[in-house]
Amino acid sequence: LIKYVCPSSEVNAILKINNLRFETFLGILREVVDKELHLVDYYLECDKPNVIHIFLSEILKKRNYIITSNFDHLIEQALLRMEVPKKKLIPVITEKDFNKYDNPKKLTKSGKIPIYKIHGSPKNIITGEDTRQSFVTTIDLISLNHEKSTLIQLEPYKSPVLGKLTKDRTLIVMGYSATNDSDILPTIKVLNDLESVIWINHINDARKKLEIYEYMFQDTQGVDKLKGLDRILSDLKHINPTKKIYRIDINTPNFIENFLSSKEALDSEDFQLDVAKWIPSILEQPTELRKLFVSYKIYYETSKSIEALRCLERIYRLAEDSGDKLWQSRALIEMGRINYDQEQYEIALDWFQKAGQILTKIKDYEQRSTIFKYLGLINQKQSNFAEAIKYFDLASKEINKARDLSQKSQIVKNYAKVYHIQEKFDDAIDNYETAIKFNDKADDLPEKAKNLKAIGKIYLSKKNYEKAIDYLEESLEISESLGNIGEKAAIFNVLGIIYHQNGDSVKGIEFCNNALEIYERYQNIKGRLKSIRNIGLIYLDQWNYPKALELFEEGFTTAEDMKLNEQKADFSMQIGNINYVQDKYNEALRWFKRSYQLYEDLGNLKGEVNVRVHIGLIYKKQKLYKKAINQLENALTTYDQIQDLKGSAEVLNIIGEIYLEQRDFDEALSNYRKALKIYEDLQNLQGSAESLKNIGYYYQEQANFGEALTRYEDALSIFTNLNLIEKKADLLNKIGSIFQDQGEYDKAFDKFEEALEIFTEEGNMEGRIDSLHYIGLNYNYQGKSKEALQKFEQAVEIAEQIGNLTKKSHCLNIIGSIYRNQWDLLEALRHYEESLLIADQLGNYEDQVEILNIIGKIYQSQKHYPEAIRRFNEAIYIAEKLGNLETKADIYNSIGDIYYDEETYTEALKWYEEALKIDEQLVNLKGMAIRLRNIAAIFLTHGKYDEVLKKYREALEIEEQLGNLTNQAIVIRNIGELYQEQNLYPDALKWYEDAYKIFV
Repeated sequence: LIKYVCPSSEVNAILKINNLRFETFLGILREVVDKELHLVDYYLECDKPNVIHIFLSEILKKRNYIITSNFDHLIEQALLRMEVPKKKLIPVITEKDFNKYDNPKKLTKSGKIPIYKIHGSPKNIITGEDTRQSFVTTIDLISLNHEKSTLIQLEPYKSPVLGKLTKDRTLIVMGYSATNDSDILPTIKVLNDLESVIWINHINDARKKLEIYEYMFQDTQGVDKLKGLDRILSDLKHINPTKKIYRIDINTPNFIENFLSSKEALDSEDFQLDVAKWIPSILEQPTELRKLFVSYKIYYETSKSIEALRCLERIYRLAEDSGDKLWQSRALIEMGRINYDQEQYEIALDWFQKAGQILTKIKDYEQRSTIFKYLGLINQKQSNFAEAIKYFDLASKEINKARDLSQKSQIVKNYAKVYHIQEKFDDAIDNYETAIKFNDKADDLPEKAKNLKAIGKIYLSKKNYEKAIDYLEESLEISESLGNIGEKAAIFNVLGIIYHQNGDSVKGIEFCNNALEIYERYQNIKGRLKSIRNIGLIYLDQWNYPKALELFEEGFTTAEDMKLNEQKADFSMQIGNINYVQDKYNEALRWFKRSYQLYEDLGNLKGEVNVRVHIGLIYKKQKLYKKAINQLENALTTYDQIQDLKGSAEVLNIIGEIYLEQRDFDEALSNYRKALKIYEDLQNLQGSAESLKNIGYYYQEQANFGEALTRYEDALSIFTNLNLIEKKADLLNKIGSIFQDQGEYDKAFDKFEEALEIFTEEGNMEGRIDSLHYIGLNYNYQGKSKEALQKFEQAVEIAEQIGNLTKKSHCLNIIGSIYRNQWDLLEALRHYEESLLIADQLGNYEDQVEILNIIGKIYQSQKHYPEAIRRFNEAIYIAEKLGNLETKADIYNSIGDIYYDEETYTEALKWYEEALKIDEQLVNLKGMAIRLRNIAAIFLTHGKYDEVLKKYREALEIEEQLGNLTNQAIVIRNIGELYQEQNLYPDALKWYEDAYKIFV
């Protein structure tokens, strides 16, 4: 057949393909050259049963059951030769047959002999009925599997009958290699009431002695190393450990012949037919273009994309040379499909657009719905949702003309997917419900199950867990009744996430592991990766970072090996995120940038923008604000492009936080208000509450506690109504912090304790750290240092447990400050040094400068001047790297203070003057005033009174500019002291009186 329907240039390569199933080949022939599959009539030509057919006939007479995947009638022929009355024979072929003869036990009791033909047959030779259409439908189902994800492809009506046929029985498999099986093996694996399986493994050597092997459960531990039939049977044992599984190695005909009671029904001559002469009588020689298309389909269905594309390019060139526009467009459409499957969306888009242009020119609109559908799907993948909807609308118009319920369901489903991504949940649910109505009309249970699952996932997004479970359980019930293991695994995955999010992580992991086991058994790589991802995310939420990282790295490696770039990009993102939450920013950036490049290559804007936001967050954490704003503003542009308003609002909130950290209050409030407006327009209550919380913090930072409290309480009300318990706890901490800022420590304490209780109940470690931090501050402000230290030490312990180095460092700094205030400088230094190590590990230069400055000041206070100067110099080096001139000037001043204390006035003056130069460069008036007073103090030691007075007057002018009355009074008093030093008492008295008036 291959030699007849493929070009000679491709025959040898195709004959070497090991994973080409005969049923797949038949499906290709039906699609391209033989619509009614008349070639299968070859099997009707044979009327000579062999020894196996005779044996099967004999055991049928003994009330055993037969399930055959063969298309021929040789079992019926054998029975007729054995003089079994025709009226007793019941070939079960069509859906009507399977529904009518669904009780094999009852049939055999009444003396009937049913023969269940699981793959159908072109004709029922007992009744004379033409069953070709039923046969063709079955071949369509089991042959071409474009999605490569369906695990069982038998029609739903066959599964219940197979269950009855095998209940409490031994299944003997013979004459079946199971090579590249996609329906029978998966079916066997879910026949739960089977008692045992005996698989007769045919050996070509007729002299081979019989060998029996029983598969034991412990043998399955190394199942991944097994191949072929050993792997299959080990899998069966692993899935059904209580069942007996045997393999018999023997030459099957020789073995079976021993069980025959009579050989009279056997023909003395073998069946003879010259196939090379017979085929042309059935099928006209295909054209070269059709032969190439057959070859393309074979390569495509056996996952040989390079060879498939090569054939399509040849078709396109030949069609172009001959001016055959229809074949040109057909080749372009198929090239687009391959590139779409490979996630090369830009290339696919180009092919589909070119195909569309050709079809428009020749006014052939038959393929337009396919092109529009794929153009919509590509734009959906690239998050160009408006364009996606536009093309789905065009596809829908074409499909409505055809009145194809299946295609109508698919296009409505595509709308629903877009609306789900856009978080237009009600619109998404409405479209899925419409799709389900089409499924009901078409009696399409597999699609109905998928759509019910999709609605369940939407309710998961809405955090309506009860409804989500209801829809998923209905979907699961249908999938189990159909024996659809693939959908069952997918539902397990979603249920796992639901139970985890609803607080039962153990049950969540259990469901995801069940899904993972199914996907591994059936070698479904994408499904396996989805399960690995979900389990990793659950461990991540539980702060089990090593386990989560191990799973994500496994997923990344698998995706890389299988060239699944979308999954590879996602796992890169997840690995980056694990490093991000542990404050390992440089490592996180490396993985995020890798992910971004992959998404960019794929043309996946949604993926790109998600990574951009995370990179922006890292720069924000590192206080690299310009870089952060640049990333986030680019993200805003992309969100506008893909019409993701929620994404825009989230980014606006982050930008607002950055401006607030920089004390740019106007810009902060502007961004917060823009985010709030978007959330209100979207009727997104949770988002609105987040924005109100941010606005509340904006007012709190300006000590406008009334406005802050109002916003916090509005947000708290929303979080409480939405039952977002942990968000409520976070708000309680914020409200408590306002009371604390106002000195109402008891009120504050109550809020912090309430928040801590919630976080503890919810198992939220991050939240517990925050609450303990607030409670520790509360004790510290009230002078209860012992209790404060206890809370901060608890916070440090939890931060260590979950690997949050930033919060650990922050708490260590506060502990250090408490000990420093108690003049327990040894303990203070110990905690600051530990915090410094963390800041160094995280590459957090700002914190390093701050801590080194504090450590330097501690050594300075202990008069350990060399060590103090060493630490100050380290701080200067890092400040210079950051370009932080203001901090550099302050450290110069501290070094000047040391030299002043050592009475090395010339050196001190040098450092003060260097600090002053920086202040003047920055126009830092506050710093200038401090340096001028310090310089004046040095001139005073040298008795240069005029210079002293000049510096004091410059400092006073600056303090008056700043409006700092306290500092003005101090400088005025200093001038009084200067006059007193010179015995100019009337002048001194005047300046003292002016200072006194200000102090009073």
